[in-house]
Formats: sequence, C-alpha cells, structure tokens
Amino acid sequence: MRVDICVCTFRRPSVAETLRTLFVQVLPADVEARIIVVDNDARPTAEATVRRAAETAGRSVRYMHHPGQNISAARNAALRASTSDLVAFIDDDETAPENWLATLLSKMKQSGADVVLGPVVSTYAEQAPGWMQRTAPHATQPVSVLGEITTGYTCNVLFNRSSPPLNDLCFDETLGRSGGEDTYFFARAYKHGARIAYTSEAPVFEPVPLERARLSWLVQR
Repeated sequence: MRVDICVCTFRRPSVAETLRTLFVQVLPADVEARIIVVDNDARPTAEATVRRAAETAGRSVRYMHHPGQNISAARNAALRASTSDLVAFIDDDETAPENWLATLLSKMKQSGADVVLGPVVSTYAEQAPGWMQRTAPHATQPVSVLGEITTGYTCNVLFNRSSPPLNDLCFDETLGRSGGEDTYFFARAYKHGARIAYTSEAPVFEPVPLERARLSWLVQR
C-alpha cells in the first residue's frame, strides 16, 4: 500500500523542517510513502531547499514547479501527480510526529471512513498575548453538525481518492486566492456520500508568527 503525501509551498523556508518530519515517519511494513512537493511561486524558489532535503530523505520525493500563486491550482497539480489511492496533505509550515501518518491510516482502517482529519496544534512565542496562548484561536479542528463532520481541511488530512465521492473531485481554482477551497472540496465530498472521521491522536504542529498573534489579524482573517 502506498500513500502520497502532498505539500504545497510558497516562499516558506520552513518547508525544509516539514519535510524532515515526513522523512522520519514510522510506517507499517506494508506501507510505502512518497512525498510530492508543489512549488506555487512564480520562480522555483523552493527547488534548491527541497532537493537538498531530498538527498537524505530515505524515501521518494518529487518536486514540481507549478507557478500561479493559486493554492487550489497547486493542490490540483499534486492530485494529478499522485498515483496512489491514498493521499495526505500537510502545510509547509507544519511539523508532524513520527507516528502521524500511521495513526491516520489506522483510523481510516478502523472507521471505514473515506476521509480522516487530525488536529492542528498552534504553538506560540512567549511574546504572544496570554489569552491567545490559553485559547489557541489559530488551532484547527473539525466541527460536527448533529454528530457528523460535514467538511474538512487540507492542513492535516488523509483521504481515499478511489472512494466514489472523491474520485475525480478537484479543488475549485476560483477560490485559490480567497481561501475556503478546502472547506468547499470536502463539503462537496460529504454531500456526495463521503464519510469523514477524526482522530485527536494524529496532530501536526504549526508555529504562529508574531505578526499573526494579534487580535486584528484574527478579525481580518
């Protein structure tokens, strides 16, 4: 069984640390992971970083330059490059513990779900407001409606593209600069019958830059 882990990146040196945590994923003996990195900048600014990191990867890494500064287009490029039924997405400023992917796979097998989400845990600098560190408004978790998760996100997810609700589904490129494209993607999958599960045991960690650790940023967002 193979899983393609997709990372879309745009001018973030932190992608090197994201990749480092993907290289050391501990997987069952019958699971192989391949990593697809899509660089969405006008120039291939991440290429050197990705290729340097790949030298010590220990697993397959494919770098792709897909200019356009449109996150939906980048994610669609990743889906086209994938040759596996199972696809995971993680953001280029996140890090994953070594059991992250194995835990998502285990939850998918146990639940029979088409999509499995994990939480995004925000980490704050000491200078961030105390209320923000206590409440973690930047964190990401699914919301249930009448006991069911009806949509999802791409910052921590595994899904099965061979499932009919997800087969041939793509990200809406008209939303690629405004945001909400991943919410819409999984909402459509749910509407067509996809089952979405969640496990708190597969977190990824995302540092919050000081410029985002402000109430004004949250209000604008």
